[in-house]
Amino acid sequence: MKKYLLMAAALFMGAAMFTACSSDDDDDPIIIDPVEVNAVINPAAGAESIALNNHSEAIAEAISELIVNFGENSASIRKATYEICSLAPSASTDGTSWSPNETIAKGELSLNNVGYVALEEPIVFYVGEKYQINIKVYDATEKEIGNMNYIINGASDKTATLDFEGDYFTKLIDNPQYNGPLIYSADEYKWVDDATQLSSFCESEDWSKWGEAYAGMFGWSFGIAISNYIDDSEKASYDKQLSVPVSNGSKNFAVVWDNGSSLSFADGSAHIIKSMDVCLTTYTLRNVQSNCGEGYEYKTIANATLADGSTKAIDIVLASGRTAVDNWKTVSLEELGAVKSISFTFDGTDKSNYGVSTPKYFALDNVVVVL
Repeated sequence: MKKYLLMAAALFMGAAMFTACSSDDDDDPIIIDPVEVNAVINPAAGAESIALNNHSEAIAEAISELIVNFGENSASIRKATYEICSLAPSASTDGTSWSPNETIAKGELSLNNVGYVALEEPIVFYVGEKYQINIKVYDATEKEIGNMNYIINGASDKTATLDFEGDYFTKLIDNPQYNGPLIYSADEYKWVDDATQLSSFCESEDWSKWGEAYAGMFGWSFGIAISNYIDDSEKASYDKQLSVPVSNGSKNFAVVWDNGSSLSFADGSAHIIKSMDVCLTTYTLRNVQSNCGEGYEYKTIANATLADGSTKAIDIVLASGRTAVDNWKTVSLEELGAVKSISFTFDGTDKSNYGVSTPKYFALDNVVVVL
């Protein structure tokens, strides 16, 4: 994950300070309206972190506003403290995680005689997370004379989209769709997208264990395969398993097959996946249409592993009642937060003793990742 390294250095008139999140003083200090800043900084390509020297003006502006609002009291400032709270689930590089509103760090800020304030250690703000810094300032008698909340949104405005286009992906399209030489093989089938670092693979199973009649044969156990097949046949079957009923205007897309298929970031980082386009494959759609009705449901569950190792899941309903996702539809994944991977499982009302009877396929495309 790209990191935002906030060097909390700010210049302001005469004296300066950074922060605390709560007040224990019984007096009534000056309380300044919260200042919210979106820390939208894009590191250079390949950079793991960025020193926000070019962003310190925004920090200085926020603190200067606090000082200006003190008016004549600004000359009385002799001490400043800070408390940093997480406003959303977050994690550090060492695996430590925080719940919302939990204090991450607090202490006293250095004030020097040239009007410069700095934290002893830099603060790292992660993409997709939100923090509050509460600033308290005191006079020479240790009386709190003012406080202000400073909210930082560690969000990036830079995105990349995995659209499965180009020769690299086209060469991964199997032919025929069922029992083709790429997916049904002992050779490794995997892909990595350079722009987003999203990756996946197809797991194959050696069928020779079932007897000599199956020697040299492999089955597709699960995975995400690249496709470009469009087929709106009314009686599509498993031999058209990589087809969708309608084009979304692009050449290529991907087909998810069975529980355990996953998307993950090849570099081990975590990012927000804003959205992706989904559509039922033709084979699954025809099965759904022949079995759907009141109370019917078919869905995939996106099971995310987050930056701190915890998990979170959301349902993506692919059919409900007599309505099915028979055309491309954009679904949001933002509520998952920054994820390291997403594994797909399937569930539905049409079940047997062996689990979901509906063919466990869906297609995806245009996966939008916040860098």
